[in-house]
Amino acid sequence: MRRWWLWLELLVLFGCVPLVLRFAVSASWWFGVLGLAALGAWVWLRRRGVPIGLWQGRLNPCEKHTLWRLLRRFGLASLLTVLLVWLWQPDHLFNLLRQQPWVWLLLVLAYPIVSVYIQELVFRGLFFARYHTLLNERWLLLLNAVVFGWAHIIFRNPYAVILTIIGGWLFGDTYRQTRSLRLVCLEHALYGNLMFTVGLGHYFFSRGLG
Repeated sequence: MRRWWLWLELLVLFGCVPLVLRFAVSASWWFGVLGLAALGAWVWLRRRGVPIGLWQGRLNPCEKHTLWRLLRRFGLASLLTVLLVWLWQPDHLFNLLRQQPWVWLLLVLAYPIVSVYIQELVFRGLFFARYHTLLNERWLLLLNAVVFGWAHIIFRNPYAVILTIIGGWLFGDTYRQTRSLRLVCLEHALYGNLMFTVGLGHYFFSRGLG
């Protein structure tokens, strides 16, 4: 019964809630809902002793090895993303950085602080700790990527969903290997700021907020 309950809970939290936010909740409330979810995840994880701090001393050997692999992967992804935007939407390439540099700077500084950590508490910390018994690692990783992408239907465009499924796979794989929330937050921040920098950030804003 517990297994079926967990599946039902996962479906409601990660499947139905984004639908409600998309169709029935004003965009001005989205961040508050995510914040409450993150607070609940933080309390649940703390009580079970799951490491969720960002400042835990030096990186351990596993984190160090993964960090260099993460940075190399990000470098390659950055080059490919710039090439993609240049071929697909050349007018958008670096548009925010060129046209509103102070807005761009505010975004890249604020995004890791106010958004990344609370997302990772829910989508990596809580997800992998609570639902790890439902599937083997590879299928759980795939499911994590899908629900992370699905959550971005609130932005009302398919590109946000597709890009975050890819990102969710990368972040989930990093977390699966290291169980390091600080490392996955770094990776998430890098890719999120890459989107804002190269000209894809407009896919991650709601009309209700603009």
